[in-house]
Amino acid sequence: PCHEAPALGKRCSQQFRGVSYSLHGSSTWSDTYARVWNSPETFAPHIEVIREIAREVQAERQELIDQTVLEPERDPLWTARKVIYVVLSREEQRFFVATTRSTAGAHFSDMSLQAIVRKRDPYRWIASAGKDSLFPFCLES
Repeated sequence: PCHEAPALGKRCSQQFRGVSYSLHGSSTWSDTYARVWNSPETFAPHIEVIREIAREVQAERQELIDQTVLEPERDPLWTARKVIYVVLSREEQRFFVATTRSTAGAHFSDMSLQAIVRKRDPYRWIASAGKDSLFPFCLES
């Protein structure tokens, strides 16, 4: 199973248990990130909830650490370092929370490659879902 951060898990898993959505859309992770940020209503409800939680957390942390690096115009998946991000599924309500000192895009790319070889948690979920149905979304910097 994928790992859930306690706060995210409590707020999301109860609300969306047993519901399935399908979304096929943009071709790149950066495009998807921008669409989630700017038009969350076009995504499944579980993705909208994650986005709202991310905005709340970023607002709280802004006083201590500049969170504007996570705005879509700045291409945060490839430029923001030392981030906490979530791997979201377009089709399932599962998610995986990860941290990295590098960028979320680079880290998730590495995890996707590892999933080809290592089919154990957390890689099992990535391998079974397929990297094209998953995308990274930055929670905080």
